[in-house]
Amino acid sequence: MATPIPKLKAIIEQVYGDGSYDLSSLEGCGAFTRACAMRVYNEDHRFVMLMKSAGRTHVVDAKGRRHAVDALLFLEDGKGTSIDIIGKSRTADAKPAWTVDTVARYTADDGFVPDYSADAPEPEDPPAPPSSDLAERVAALERKFAALKAAL
Repeated sequence: MATPIPKLKAIIEQVYGDGSYDLSSLEGCGAFTRACAMRVYNEDHRFVMLMKSAGRTHVVDAKGRRHAVDALLFLEDGKGTSIDIIGKSRTADAKPAWTVDTVARYTADDGFVPDYSADAPEPEDPPAPPSSDLAERVAALERKFAALKAAL
């Protein structure tokens, strides 16, 4: 019987708390996933990045590699199991998670070592709790978009 997959959600939550990640966006999820992968890999080298094909939802890292937006890959005995680390990714309700796939559907060929330098966003003031007023929420998103656009 295979060893149980370690539960490292506390690391995922710590990474989230250390940065200011926009888990409602594709790129924000990708940056968060890369940061988590580095920290989790340092804890246990069986956790790596999960590669994705061009036809699947993915982001591309600085080295041109496609990887999962919201998942890591756990490798053991040549088999790989995906771990979803963002619940409801790319939505306003997105949050750190640790959901293990029920089937080992990957191999070592589907992963790569997270060999990144730290690319975590600079910490900012903690975000204000979401408003129930739709106009306020839209205005907040427009401000965030304008700030991102200005940074480009």
